[in-house]
This record gives sequence, structure tokens and C-alpha cells, in this order.
Amino acid sequence: MNNFQRLLSAVVFIGFFLPWVEFTGDMEQMKENLNELMEMLGGFAEESPQYQEAVEQMELLNKMDGATGFDLSTTKFGEIGDSPILFMVPAIALFAGIYNKKKTYIIYPLLCGFCIFVNATFSGPVSTGLGLMLTYASLLIAFCCALGMPKDTDTVLVDKEVSKADCDGNNKGTDEGTDEGSDEGSDEGSDEGSDSGVARSI
Repeated sequence: MNNFQRLLSAVVFIGFFLPWVEFTGDMEQMKENLNELMEMLGGFAEESPQYQEAVEQMELLNKMDGATGFDLSTTKFGEIGDSPILFMVPAIALFAGIYNKKKTYIIYPLLCGFCIFVNATFSGPVSTGLGLMLTYASLLIAFCCALGMPKDTDTVLVDKEVSKADCDGNNKGTDEGTDEGSDEGSDEGSDEGSDSGVARSI
């Protein structure tokens, strides 16, 4: 179970560098609306404030398309992005995988989920990218699996019991070998002594 949790932590870390933002089909509709606006304004299109606003919005959306968690941490995309706190997501996941305790596997998905929810909530023609979906799924599975893990103290006790059983088995084998060797040596020595005494009396 611990190795599986470490695998989930690695998925969260990798997902941070995969796309978190993707666009829906509404993107094409926005482009068509922009073209219609240009045709309607004619030669004054480039001077129109509505046109300039639409162009800026399109540039922003094109820039956002395929943005990763790393991009959202370092780059400003309109009202979202430029959130260094998102770096906590891979950092906490990496720490949890190294520390490898039940408590961390319960706490870190909640912390990561909160950081993402507060700093990477999208609206408009934007959908969740592959990286963010993998991150959310891994955090949810890690939290659910952590609830079913034994307590850290129980795990230590089980390990000690297994080690003790192995030691007892080794000691038992050693004792049996020693007893068998001693018995065989004693029997052989007694038999040889008896045979020698009989031969001398004869």
C-alpha cells in the first residue's frame, strides 16, 4: 500500500507539468464572433475599442491553451495565474512520498486540493486539462486509500513481530542442529567405548 501511495505522489508531481487548461468548442465560436465584428466595423475595425478588447481576449485565450500547473504558477493569464503557492502541490506530494506515513497521506491531498481550488479555478470556454485531471484523481485516491491504511504504530508492531518470528525460527533451527550433533556425537562415543571394553575383556 505504501508503494502505491508513493506512485500516486509521483503522478501528482508529474501532472504539475502537464496541461491543466484546455479549451472547449466554444473557442471556435468566439473566433467567428470576432471575425463578424471585424467585417461589421470595416476599415475602422482596428481603431475600435471593442475590436481591441476582442483581440486581447483572443490572444489571452490562445496563450492559456495548454497551460500547465507550472505556467499557472509563474505566468499571469488575465484574472488567473501567477500563483506561486501552486508550487506547494508537487512539493507536498514529494514530501509525502518520502516521509511515507498515514497521517501525511491523509493531510496532503486536502492541502493540495485547497491550493488548486483557490488558485486555479477557471470559467468561460475553459475545460480541465489532462494534468489537472490526473492530479485531482490521484489526490482523491490517495486520500481514500490512506483512510484504510493501518496506523503507523500498528505497522511498526507488525514489522517487529515478523522480525521476532524470523529470529525465533533461526534460533530454533540452530538449536535443533546443535542438539542433533550433540546427540549423534554422544551416541557414537558411547558405542565406540562399549565396543572397546568388550574387545579388551575378550
